[in-house]
Amino acid sequence: MKKLIIPTIKLIPLILSLVVLMDYVFGYFYPNIDLYVLDHVFGIDLITILLLFILSYTYKFCAYHQAFIWYLLVNRVLCCIDTIFNLPLSNEQIFALYMSISGFFLFLILYLHQKYVTRKNR
Repeated sequence: MKKLIIPTIKLIPLILSLVVLMDYVFGYFYPNIDLYVLDHVFGIDLITILLLFILSYTYKFCAYHQAFIWYLLVNRVLCCIDTIFNLPLSNEQIFALYMSISGFFLFLILYLHQKYVTRKNR
């Protein structure tokens, strides 16, 4: 059973990160489409992210796999701050902010992949 759970736990943050990125991109370019289905189907909230953090520390995942969870956390916290305090930013500025965060984490994840994952395969 453990051989099935560990790869699944490692893949869930990756899939959720892709869903969050798709949600932001499609929400910006197609604002008339209701994309809350992605949030309801995949259940991306702070409790889920907390559970993923607990599981990643329990099974001692490397920083590469935890970077996806950090990406989800930063995006959700920013989304909560925007919802609660209603940041005075236009849609273009919010989109640029989310894409900047995504770009930063993309480079961080690529660096960590080179550092941790490819070294294990050598």
